[in-house]
Amino acid sequence: MARSDRPLPPLVPTSLESVVLDCVPHGEWDNALLSGTLAADFDEPFLLTQARIERASLVGASLAGSRLVDVVIDGCDLSGADLDHTALSRVEVRNSKLAGVQLAQSRWHDVRFIDCQLDGANIRFVRGEFVRFERCRMRQAELRDSVLTAVAWWDCDLTDADVSNIKIVRAQLHGSNVAGMVGATCLVPIALDAQQAPAFAEHFMATMGIVVGDRVED
Repeated sequence: MARSDRPLPPLVPTSLESVVLDCVPHGEWDNALLSGTLAADFDEPFLLTQARIERASLVGASLAGSRLVDVVIDGCDLSGADLDHTALSRVEVRNSKLAGVQLAQSRWHDVRFIDCQLDGANIRFVRGEFVRFERCRMRQAELRDSVLTAVAWWDCDLTDADVSNIKIVRAQLHGSNVAGMVGATCLVPIALDAQQAPAFAEHFMATMGIVVGDRVED
């Protein structure tokens, strides 16, 4: 029996060890609740299993190559953080700032972003399955060249986002704003609302060189 396209939730225990990020000696933790501000000179991957990161500041953090399994990130600031080549499995990110975050060439499985800010995020060359963005602001985000299966953008702001050369399977775009989107014709096949159809029609006609306007008399 085929599974639902809904991402599986993280499996996180209710009892976790409290860890303050201000002075952590390493990035490998299991069954931990991480909070605080990560030191500016911290430079190694996070290897987290069955963990939560809450109200933490990881602005500009160097965390490339991280691996997160069964992790919840809630109310955090990861603006400008380097998370390239990161593997995420059963990860949920809520109410967090990720403006300008680097997530290129990452691998995702069962990942949800909810009420997050991802303006200018680099999500290029991502390989993902069962991915959902809900009520996220993703203005000028770069998703080009990614391959996503069972993906949804629900009620997101994708103004001026770049989806050129993206490849999608079983995708939904309901309620999302696509004004100024670059490469929108690559978002096929996709399910969307009737209200979104005119905007997509404009994109497709412009790509084919069709101009809608008044008749010009000689």
